[in-house]
Amino acid sequence: SGTGQVMFSRHGAKIINIDGQQVPLSDMDWGAMLSKASPDDLRQLHDALNWMTLMAGTWPVIVFGFVVFFYFLGSLYDERKDRSVLFWKSLPLSDRDTVLSKLVTGLVVAPLIATALGLATMFGFGLLASLFMVINGANPFTLYWAQLDPLMLLGATFGWIPVYVLWALPTAGWLMLCSAWAKSKPFLWAIAIPVVSGLLVSWFDLMGAFSESSAWFWENVVVRALASAWPGSHLLGYVGTDYFDRLDDSPNALLGLDGMLAGGHLLA
Repeated sequence: SGTGQVMFSRHGAKIINIDGQQVPLSDMDWGAMLSKASPDDLRQLHDALNWMTLMAGTWPVIVFGFVVFFYFLGSLYDERKDRSVLFWKSLPLSDRDTVLSKLVTGLVVAPLIATALGLATMFGFGLLASLFMVINGANPFTLYWAQLDPLMLLGATFGWIPVYVLWALPTAGWLMLCSAWAKSKPFLWAIAIPVVSGLLVSWFDLMGAFSESSAWFWENVVVRALASAWPGSHLLGYVGTDYFDRLDDSPNALLGLDGMLAGGHLLA
């Protein structure tokens, strides 16, 4: 908010054209401009503000990708390393229950926490934006809050979790396998085995030993085993297709209730 205010003050003398009149940016009557806006202008404002708000809430989700990767990698190894596994073995819990509890923690509980933090970040962004608008003579209730689409925001914020739970299973399973099997340095084993396997497949591909391209192995084995725990990584599957060309230019295409991140068609 402070940076935006400094930039706004620095460029406040800039002249813009409104209905044929030359008006300094700092003298803008935002309420009057909003009342005269066309339906297309209002739609663009609505889309832009919803997009900015959603982007403001993505930081906790991005950090979550790193957290859950290392959580699964150490979920079973760390207990053997510090011998806390002996405590869990003393409880009336089977190995299956222990593994499933860690899987649910990483794939369901952790995304819900990250999403809640994302919502809090979005709300904080809205408060800062409102403060910026009040300082510059605008009404944040009409210019910002009235333009938000709560249903779309909630759908985009929570709708990615069911898709994520299914998509992240290969990475979760591989990292937990390395965590349970490796006697030391599970991170190196988890990275080295898929990558070295991909390099060997690429080498055999160059030698003409395989009929399939090595790109398939990298995309469907190496990347799926290592990167599926990052939210939105399923979008890599659209690369090279014409799906992006068929999308409209609104935030709903990516983040809406039936968008590419939270779409029901993905589950189907």
